[in-house]
Amino acid sequence: MVSAEVYRERPVRHRYRLTESGQELVPVLIAITRWGDRWRAPEGPPIVFRHDCGEIAAMRLRCDACGEEVDAASVTALPGPGGRCAEGTIVVAERLAAGEAEESAR
Repeated sequence: MVSAEVYRERPVRHRYRLTESGQELVPVLIAITRWGDRWRAPEGPPIVFRHDCGEIAAMRLRCDACGEEVDAASVTALPGPGGRCAEGTIVVAERLAAGEAEESAR
């Protein structure tokens, strides 16, 4: 997620840059930070993220298909194409399989 490059040899100093996967994680980090600000920072946020437009970034997750905001009440976890029953996935696999059976019964 982060790569290091030397920018000075003596003493050795590194510059750290986000990789492509690290850059893709930034919206998640902002969302988690905002959650912490709401629930665990009564004095106010210790850090804010300013967008290029000049305003403080407010993350909203929206459905690509309909544009509606996504929240816990509006999504259902279903088995995906990469899902499998293997070591470390047994509980999730069982629950997803039960949900799949329930979906088929409808």
